Amino acid sequence: MAAVVSSALAAPSHAPSTILGNGAYSCGTWTADRRDGGEVWDTDRSWLAGYLSGYSVFGGSITNVIEGLDRDARAQWVDNYCDAHPLDPIYTAADALIAELRRRGGR
Repeated sequence: MAAVVSSALAAPSHAPSTILGNGAYSCGTWTADRRDGGEVWDTDRSWLAGYLSGYSVFGGSITNVIEGLDRDARAQWVDNYCDAHPLDPIYTAADALIAELRRRGGR
């Protein structure tokens, strides 16, 4: 599995961490996987669900950011982010989604 060291590019603000799994791949990879469908696309969505769930358990004061946000809505939000930022890693899109949901006051 690929790993990258994250920086504080987007909320949530956290110390540099090692990102494992599909989240370390580029948004361009997310977009290609989405287009191709299949098992790899399923693992991308599963990685996103796990990352967001982890934030909901261990995150800041608004921790249940994903309540009521279904798998397709999460994927569509990341699709839009990745279309605009194809070179960013997927975890950056996930962090940006968390930041957006926090701005809205959680779910």
